[in-house]
Amino acid sequence: MIRRLIVVSLVILLTCYGATPFGLSLTAPSPRMIGVGMETPYGVSASGTSWGFQYATWALAMPSALKTSLLAAGVNTIRLYVDPQPLATAANDAAVISLLTSGPFVAITDLLASGFKKVIFDFHWQPSPSLTPGWGASDVIAITSTADTKFAQMVHVATVVAQQLVANYGDNVLFELFNEPPVAAAFTGVTWASQLQFYVNAVRAVAPTLKLIVSNMDLGDTGTFLSFNLSSYASDPNIFFSFHDYQPGAFTPQGGIGGQGAGASYAQYLAVQFPPGTGGETRTGTEATAAALVNADTSTSSGQKSSFITTINLLIDAYFNTPQNVAWLQARFAAAAAHTDAAGIPRYRLFKGENGSVGVQTSDNTRNYISPAGGGGAPLASRVTYYSAIGSELLALGISGSIHTIEKKDAYSIVSGTNLVPEIAAVAFQ
Repeated sequence: MIRRLIVVSLVILLTCYGATPFGLSLTAPSPRMIGVGMETPYGVSASGTSWGFQYATWALAMPSALKTSLLAAGVNTIRLYVDPQPLATAANDAAVISLLTSGPFVAITDLLASGFKKVIFDFHWQPSPSLTPGWGASDVIAITSTADTKFAQMVHVATVVAQQLVANYGDNVLFELFNEPPVAAAFTGVTWASQLQFYVNAVRAVAPTLKLIVSNMDLGDTGTFLSFNLSSYASDPNIFFSFHDYQPGAFTPQGGIGGQGAGASYAQYLAVQFPPGTGGETRTGTEATAAALVNADTSTSSGQKSSFITTINLLIDAYFNTPQNVAWLQARFAAAAAHTDAAGIPRYRLFKGENGSVGVQTSDNTRNYISPAGGGGAPLASRVTYYSAIGSELLALGISGSIHTIEKKDAYSIVSGTNLVPEIAAVAFQ
């Protein structure tokens, strides 16, 4: 019998389906998970300082009405993003434990007391360059060897965290060791496969049965996941595998992300719909609209405009010419499931860690953080189609996942006020 597992994160949900997700009994309902915590737009705090424990702080401040809405929808697991940098730079182990106790553990305790059954403690490193220089995702990986100072410190702190998670919460928590490992080009010395194995072994030495979530490099991208060697972890039933999918690239991030390399270009065009051609959209018309918006942006130079237009056109060309439609999107998930099957791993251990679509919480289509103001993001109807395509495919495949996001200030949010957007919740939480 197919059962559901749905995870919502700072990222909101996926539906997870399988036999015994996260160690639940065969007769228990599969958990729906949600990741929470982004206080402000990606990578920027209101005060301009480090992310710190904003994630945990936001989770603790989550309105009770929103918790009620999530629980009513069947969500029973929260994916809690925690920035590890304050932990990694703490003076000693006692200081690490003090930070845990006063920060994310307060949130975990509250979430469990509120009725959620499990919490995922997600080591969510900032992308490099980080707000605290030298402590982004690309700074803490091993380059020369696994004895590299920052990598060794990350691993050590993770062992402290793992022991505290077990001591305080037992089987009610899972530990995600590294959200979105960097792109392949960042691994110039030690391979990610080698250092991940070292990392897992270190945590396993102090927490033999703690449920762990691991990811592939390239930010957990689905395509790279297909070459992720799962076999060395196949015999450990308490290791789960996460991949992220924010495709199609011309649709999901529009209008909501800026300042992250090529991601800045996504903020320049308006209301691309899904699937391609919805409402009579054309490739040439969409590219013309995007170019006009880029050229009207007074905050960018002529060289930047040219670069942005080139990037956008590549995305839009692929979107319309492939076409990157429902069948194309669902095939990505089917390939991930087949890769897991080939390693002899049951699908309940496969977890789509993040996906999401930038867009309006309601049908007014006015949300945007980036110039030009007053636009950006997909119309609600297209977001519903997107989430429905994913929800139904995950249900059919029997795998789990997570959606970005419930924090209402985030451009990916599927929350309106203190409730899930009903049209999205109806199809995402299948």
